[in-house]
Amino acid sequence: SPRMHITVHAIVERQLAANEPEGVTAVAEELEQLGLSPHDLRHEIGTAVTKQLWYMTKEGSTFDERRYLADLREIVESHREDHTGH
Repeated sequence: SPRMHITVHAIVERQLAANEPEGVTAVAEELEQLGLSPHDLRHEIGTAVTKQLWYMTKEGSTFDERRYLADLREIVESHREDHTGH
């Protein structure tokens, strides 16, 4: 939905502005170095945010920073493989 899209963008922007959780800005920088536009890298980070929201809703859990950062690392590695062809 458009409202959810804007909400996820706002969450990502806040995370990047505060580097909270720690490491999210490093992920953004890596994605940019791999050729993603600022908008596209925010969408990639937003994918991990959405996944966390799903876990929190489905499992009734709280935000799992370690799982979230692992999801972000997987996104970086996926783009690194695409970028290098491996």
